[in-house]
Amino acid sequence: MTIMLLVACIVSVGIAGCGDVNWFPDDSSSSGTAPTAFTFANKESVALSTTVQSDTVTLSGFTGALAVTVSGGEYSVNGGTFTSSTGTVLPNQSLRVQHTSASTATTSTTTTITVGTYTTTFTSITTSS
Repeated sequence: MTIMLLVACIVSVGIAGCGDVNWFPDDSSSSGTAPTAFTFANKESVALSTTVQSDTVTLSGFTGALAVTVSGGEYSVNGGTFTSSTGTVLPNQSLRVQHTSASTATTSTTTTITVGTYTTTFTSITTSS
């Protein structure tokens, strides 16, 4: 009788699982809330009061669309028109930011961009002369 009760308990736990534990999560349906981390290299010794563009990055590590917001500059998706409006990006699209450099020597200007929940910056520093 004890062995049968033990087997019944084991079978019940095996069928019902162990509470809220998800032993085999399905990552394929997760859209993620941020791309794989990326950065923009700073640009130094740039001319005064000129448009400065970052290098281009290709976004990955998520599925579906993610919101894009920018402050202190503009961004472009896949080489399109630069904008400061909120938009969206998809996996494998390219992203670049730009801003106008400072009007005084040795001064930094920073653009902040957020993709999903990930935020990074692009900074330019004007020349000393």
